[in-house]
Amino acid sequence: MAQTKKITDLLNKQFQKEQKFYDEFDLEKPYLHQEFRIENDSISFEFYYAPQLENQQKEIMRRVVHLKDINDFSKDYSILFLTEENSVIETIYLEKSSGKKEIVHQSTTDIFFTELRKDRKDESIQGKMIKAFSKAGYEIIGEYWYH
Repeated sequence: MAQTKKITDLLNKQFQKEQKFYDEFDLEKPYLHQEFRIENDSISFEFYYAPQLENQQKEIMRRVVHLKDINDFSKDYSILFLTEENSVIETIYLEKSSGKKEIVHQSTTDIFFTELRKDRKDESIQGKMIKAFSKAGYEIIGEYWYH
């Protein structure tokens, strides 16, 4: 457990840092609904964008992947984990007032997007993440880092 805490700490701190790079009306600004966390050796987080004006409902996106299925931590436009085929589960849901979730869409993919993309000086996170995975017993690579 303590070994994987560094992974989520890196991601959560970077997410908070990047919030400062958005202006308050940016429609592409993600908001955390649930921080990055690791439970049962799977990493997950939930986020949403500003609610659409016509219905004021938040569509919340949840992403989850087992740590053993992660192969690579890289950046193209966004910081992402590349994984085994169809190992990332993406679920879009609406949260109802009763506390229940209404699933709108669910799919699988091999890319775990972190929604981290605004920091132009974020290169150091790649080495730190690879080291944190190694200490937790998972070997991953960092094939590329583009801005």
